[in-house]
Amino acid sequence: MAKARILLVEDEGIVALEIKNRLLKMGYEIAGTISRGEDAYEVAKRTNPDLILMDIKLKGQVDGIEAAVRLRGELDIPVIYLTAYSSDELRDRALKTCPSGYIIKPFKETELNILIKLALQKHVKEKKMIEMADNLNDKVQLSRADLAESDKRLKEQLEQGKQRELVIERNYEIQKIISKVLRASLEPITLKEHLERTLEMMLSVSWLALEKKGSIFLTVEAEEELEMVAQQGLGGHLIEVCARVPFGYCLCGRAASTRKLVFSDCIDGQHDVRFDAMQPHGHYCVPIISEDKVLGVVNMYVRHGHTRDERTDDFLHAIADTLAGIIERRRVQRRLRHMALYDNLTGIPNRTMFFDRLAQSISLAKRNNRMLALFYLDLDKFKRINDTLGHDAGDELLKETARRLTSCLRESDTAARMGGDEFTVILTEVTSEKDAAAVAGKIIETLQAPVELKGYLCPIGTSIGISMYPTSATEAGALIKKADMAMYAAKTGGRGNYQFYSGEEVTFSLLVDYAVKFVMFNGGQWDHNKWLDLLLDIQKRGFELSDTDITSLGLVLESLKPLRNSAIGNMNAMSLLNLSATVFIQNNGGVWNPRQWMELRHDLAAGGINLNDETAYMVSCFLESLRELYHSFTRAEA
Repeated sequence: MAKARILLVEDEGIVALEIKNRLLKMGYEIAGTISRGEDAYEVAKRTNPDLILMDIKLKGQVDGIEAAVRLRGELDIPVIYLTAYSSDELRDRALKTCPSGYIIKPFKETELNILIKLALQKHVKEKKMIEMADNLNDKVQLSRADLAESDKRLKEQLEQGKQRELVIERNYEIQKIISKVLRASLEPITLKEHLERTLEMMLSVSWLALEKKGSIFLTVEAEEELEMVAQQGLGGHLIEVCARVPFGYCLCGRAASTRKLVFSDCIDGQHDVRFDAMQPHGHYCVPIISEDKVLGVVNMYVRHGHTRDERTDDFLHAIADTLAGIIERRRVQRRLRHMALYDNLTGIPNRTMFFDRLAQSISLAKRNNRMLALFYLDLDKFKRINDTLGHDAGDELLKETARRLTSCLRESDTAARMGGDEFTVILTEVTSEKDAAAVAGKIIETLQAPVELKGYLCPIGTSIGISMYPTSATEAGALIKKADMAMYAAKTGGRGNYQFYSGEEVTFSLLVDYAVKFVMFNGGQWDHNKWLDLLLDIQKRGFELSDTDITSLGLVLESLKPLRNSAIGNMNAMSLLNLSATVFIQNNGGVWNPRQWMELRHDLAAGGINLNDETAYMVSCFLESLRELYHSFTRAEA
């Protein structure tokens, strides 16, 4: 099978290269890479790709949405939008163009691959349906012409011609029903609503000898059981009895287990469901199948003694096949939404859902004039356990943490994983700081209980920073920043405790902590872009750095490089060194003598950091760079 050819429209060179490499890795061919919307049409016309990945925000006068409209209208090439921007206005404008997909950057490779495959499959099916409709229309016209000619020649062939025309019109009506079902699948309605509407459309077909009642079942995931999702014309007792039907039970269950259409013209031995008031009737039960999976069953009623006919079989199979594609697409979309909103490891909300929940909670608190509390947590000993017992143990610890954390909360509250060992909690409807303190104490107590990992009882704990709406801040970003600052205060205050945001910012200590973490997390190596990202992150956290501050911070980072690669370059040692050096600089006002230097070395040794001549020189260079940064802050405050 030929590889699908993809045209990439992306104005960020690095991003375009990354996406291109990922597409090649997935097995696709690249028809071209362009950066301007103005060029998209001509390049697509020349290269004739199977699909276009279109960034919405592009340099130039034509953005991705405008380019996509022309491409879809004139070249009929499916377009998937990729964007790092997800405002309601931008999303609504993009969706009005009926794209083949829409994905937010950054994204996972599996998400993009699934979306591309679905778009290509959908485009092929749409082209086939259009081709079928064109062919059918040609047949209609040809048949009508034949009928007119036949009417002139042989009157006896009139009835035969009418029957042929009736068959064509019925086939055309089938296509119209399927088209309506497909169009309904694109509307913002639930799957249940869509199945109910499909059932109504099926029962409205005049030439089908169906009773005005029926039902559609869906397979319960991970179980061999059907659940009635949509019904029309059924009595209350039957709805209750047939709410759940095991595979192999009654006609619907047999259709699911045999994966074949089951027909009965009367209440026979296949009917396991019977009751005294049941009226004589028959059934068509058609399985909804996608590849190797039974997704459900369409159950239609016919009168007692009905004769099975091929036209009805074809119609019901066509509807079942159409529903199979729609149901499978819905399930993929649901999985993708879950992956986008929930943490894959712990199953609790991720950063994306956290920000959405926080915005909703703030809006609700503002409208009702109520308070809310935001907790920022990280685990006190996670790094040590992860390093000694391995990442599998670390993952189990994170999952157990999420479970314990949610057990301490109400249904109206939210626990989310921000990444690594950092978690957040949103407490709604709190009346005072005492409410937040009580929950924080409960969480600390719950997480202090040892966790058994690989046969070891591992002690664990957490430090919690708390900000309150509206006393600490009224905006989401400010609440998060201040809860994070409060958490740092809790950690520096001895760990295993909680601290409310007090409005005090130990900017020098926090800045040094950011510098140490930056060097450690980047393995002592970074480029200009990462350096700019660090400065932006520091600015977002409330620091206003002067040019002198930035220069001094750069010297601190450079002095940390050799320490990161030395014998004491592990996270625990660097964290202790960070705290000790920061306190040392502040207590001595950036000036020290040899005796004070030896006292610092003694304190480090007591904490497990023994300095040889080489590492002592590295630490002294680190202190010298800290002195410059400290003096810069001191002058700014003065």
